Amino acid sequence: MGVASAVMGAYAVVAFCTAVLNLWIFLVRRREKEHLWLAVSAMGIAAMACATAGLYGARDLADAERCQLLALISGVPILLGFLRFTSYFLRVDIRRIERLITTSALLAATAMVLEPGWMFTGRTVQMSLPFTGQLYVEPELRKGFW
Repeated sequence: MGVASAVMGAYAVVAFCTAVLNLWIFLVRRREKEHLWLAVSAMGIAAMACATAGLYGARDLADAERCQLLALISGVPILLGFLRFTSYFLRVDIRRIERLITTSALLAATAMVLEPGWMFTGRTVQMSLPFTGQLYVEPELRKGFW
């Protein structure tokens, strides 16, 4: 495990602790739903940090694609948690937008998991991390995907 993987692992631990703290606050004070959605978002951040740590340790295409897809999927709870937190914190009703955005994100993530060929070319790109020079494998994205 390289330095970058260890740093991302530390970020995952901090995000997980943040999620547990906010979940505990919500359980103690049920009327403060903002904390529930902060916990959901923090769990997504912890999952994304774990996926990134895994990507930095990837040595072949299958591992790299799996980590990229996990990072993509973990974006859904981040998105949902942040939207719901914003809704409760600002006391605005954005349910339609929440449903639309969350459904779109879930459909996109599901499509990429079921058919990774839509996102990846099947080739790898050798990447180097700044400052450390650590090499890792990243799956090549299709041109025009973004």
